[in-house]
Amino acid sequence: MLYFNDNIFDDLFGCGYKPTTKEMKSDLLESKGAYLLTIDIPGVKKENVSLEYDDDVLTVTAHKDEEDLKDGKYIAHERYFGDFSRTYAIAGIDAEGIKAKFENGVLEVVLPKAQIKETKKMISIE
Repeated sequence: MLYFNDNIFDDLFGCGYKPTTKEMKSDLLESKGAYLLTIDIPGVKKENVSLEYDDDVLTVTAHKDEEDLKDGKYIAHERYFGDFSRTYAIAGIDAEGIKAKFENGVLEVVLPKAQIKETKKMISIE
């Protein structure tokens, strides 16, 4: 099971800008033993990215600082800053085996599938 939370309605009636998934484009690849989640997070430093997997939900949180202006003012300002996150509901993951790598603004998360125990058993009749 997989669910991407777009956070689109986080600030529907507020006056602040809340980034949506436009800022965290993702791809999810499934192989036999794992999922590979690739997320673009441009302009963010590695130390400003965190991951948490709890109750079958992976949460990716990031922070991007606003650039200081030395001289002048913005005529247009479309780039985002501040805190933003995205959640992914992915069941059946071996949480202890999750690995992540962040390089050049791209986060790669390997989510190994949990080993499914055989529940079928033949019972002898006496």
